[in-house]
Amino acid sequence: TRPYNSTCFIPALCKMQKAYHWRIFTPANNQTIWPLQWWIIAPAFSPAAMIPNTGGENALLDPELAYIHLRDERPDFITALMHPDCLTIPANQISDDDIRPARTGPVFSINPASGRLHMRFTARKRHVIWRDDATTHAAVDCLLEMLNDPAGPVIRYRLGPGEGLISNNVLHNRTAFDDDPAAPRLLYRARFHDEIVN
Repeated sequence: TRPYNSTCFIPALCKMQKAYHWRIFTPANNQTIWPLQWWIIAPAFSPAAMIPNTGGENALLDPELAYIHLRDERPDFITALMHPDCLTIPANQISDDDIRPARTGPVFSINPASGRLHMRFTARKRHVIWRDDATTHAAVDCLLEMLNDPAGPVIRYRLGPGEGLISNNVLHNRTAFDDDPAAPRLLYRARFHDEIVN
């Protein structure tokens, strides 16, 4: 597989420069988040050894289950979320330096090489632009309800020492955590262009 040329988000491993997505998006912090961060474009990732002192439970949802749920609720939700202008992540820009241009695309798409479903989503409220369409907003609300439903199909698990996760990109969340200052959490994350296949 061909690894992404992406910046590591773990401060213990990488001392990032004054990058916009570190100072503004702050993906690595101790707050509860519901990312596919959904600004992560990689179709596969493998985090390992995420061990906060308290909290830090992961929540994972297969994008195919999200697709089926939305389709069963209202088929037009899928049409809206497959629109090519559905979701825009604004450009990362500081002064005259354009770190990354805006990225616009669908939430759901089909990988032409594999024929498999690909999902791109974010639950963030800032630094995201949704297509100004009532069906799109209703579909996003429906998906958020599914993600936050304690009786839903979301898998919840807290990684222990030496454990990790290897998967295609899935909807993922991590609850707030408190670190032990003497032994702060450590997360390794790799991203790859290629999908995991059986």
